[in-house]
Amino acid sequence: MLCIITISSYAQQTSTAGIPTGNIGTVKGIVRDTAHNYVLRSATVSIYKASDSSLINYQISNNYGEFNFKLLPVDVKLRLDVSYVGYKNFRKVFTIPTGTNTLDLKTLIIEPKDNTLEDVVISVPPITMNGDTLEFNAAAFKLDSNAVVEDLLRKIPNITLWGDGQITVNGREVKSVLVNGKPFFGGDVKTATQNIAKNALQKVQVYSTALNKANPLDSTLQMNLKLKKGKDIGYFGKIGGGYGTSGRYEGDASFNVFSPKMNIAIVGATNNVNKTPWGVQQMVSNSTFKGVGTNVEYQPDFRSSGITTPRAGGATFSYNFVEKPTYEDKAELRADYFITDKITDINSETQTNTVISDSTGFMDKSSSSSRNSSTNQRFSSAYEMAKKGHSLSIDHSMTMNEGDNVSNSLRSTQNQNNVLTSTNTTYNESNFNNKANNQPAAIGGPTVLYRPNVPRNESIFIPPSIETTITSGSWVCNYSFRQLERYNCKFKMHDLIRGQYITIAKSHNFFGFLPKTITIKIASEEEHKLSKPLEQSNLHTPKPNSKEIFLNATYLGNSIKKICSD
Repeated sequence: MLCIITISSYAQQTSTAGIPTGNIGTVKGIVRDTAHNYVLRSATVSIYKASDSSLINYQISNNYGEFNFKLLPVDVKLRLDVSYVGYKNFRKVFTIPTGTNTLDLKTLIIEPKDNTLEDVVISVPPITMNGDTLEFNAAAFKLDSNAVVEDLLRKIPNITLWGDGQITVNGREVKSVLVNGKPFFGGDVKTATQNIAKNALQKVQVYSTALNKANPLDSTLQMNLKLKKGKDIGYFGKIGGGYGTSGRYEGDASFNVFSPKMNIAIVGATNNVNKTPWGVQQMVSNSTFKGVGTNVEYQPDFRSSGITTPRAGGATFSYNFVEKPTYEDKAELRADYFITDKITDINSETQTNTVISDSTGFMDKSSSSSRNSSTNQRFSSAYEMAKKGHSLSIDHSMTMNEGDNVSNSLRSTQNQNNVLTSTNTTYNESNFNNKANNQPAAIGGPTVLYRPNVPRNESIFIPPSIETTITSGSWVCNYSFRQLERYNCKFKMHDLIRGQYITIAKSHNFFGFLPKTITIKIASEEEHKLSKPLEQSNLHTPKPNSKEIFLNATYLGNSIKKICSD
């Protein structure tokens, strides 16, 4: 047997790729302006190969206008570009000399832009610092026509793409990737970077978002993919299939449409290789232009028993009523539906030989088969709205499960003469039907009751107000039958025992609760309760109706049959 293991690692090697250790150098300098001789902080300094204009590295000048590049190739013609808002672009070609491996460019003087409109040439540098946002111009990077955003990110120095889809910029993890300032099909990183074409991208923006306004250092890094005008409406999809030995097969498909305000995804899958999808988002994440990838969540589960044949499908929808939402001005509606129908077949056979002595022993055989079929449906929807001073959030979810389980088992025992000594047959059947409904709502905001002439800030908050769970039609039917025959050669007795047991149960349950408190909250931490708190309670919980039928038939008798020698 030949076993080949391939391990792929996706990480970006920048700056020093292919450069021997002894042929790397350093270049440094200071950026100043000509008008006031001020040092320019946050100026974008980029290093390129002069031969093909490929970007090697970039930096943002510090508070003293300084930059310092390391790990640059020695004795190679390089180009340095400096850009700053309101100033002309500065360019200088240089070569790091061999031997010293260090070059000090001293002070670089850049000039303010002219205000005249004559002979204006617009050029956008590959990297700019726009306030607190680091921007990468997609047009400055030359790639193949079929390249996607991920290919572009691999070309940018100090941006690393890892095999699990994580992105880091200058060593910091990017927590979320947005498209035109909004989540893209659930916010999965690979769905955006591996499906959006590079030629549809205008720029990549990287910025920090403060988690706590009181502490600016408590922030996370975010990335926004800004699309070109007219390229923000499109679609992508995937159709995949496979067939193997012993009738094994799998297939899946997805179709996705996006626009500035709306995202729609439709997915479907079927197979008989124990590969069960759990939701629309998982299948959209595995429908990228780059293929299946290394996502272990949507793979055959070889640890599960039997053969599972799932059929699944679903759709997701989101609509932004505000084209450019902000934290204080947004309105979004989301809905998601997914259905899974699966059948699991399990068959097993065992044989056990027990030897007591040379002439005494017995053989135990057992076989079992079961078929579990189930249908699961999930629907969820959410509406979120925020205006300056108030917000509204409504969520709804519903699940429905139904199915049945059927199992058979047979066990028999034979002695050393292959004479049947006992048998046991069991048959079980059950089915279920469960439904659950959940609908919490919240209304709040720091200025719902704001009065301009009152120095204190007042608000109303209503906690989740409605939650219900319904379990209906839960029906179970268990049937077991056992037959046991015992032979006693010494007393010449033949015993036959039969037993049956049937259980039938059906139940209906309903559960819900109301909010405990409704309060007015003042900025000085005063609280005024509007109503007496309502304790959590079961609104209606009828006792399940159940019926049990028990039938046991036993027969004992002496047999005069000649079943063994005297």
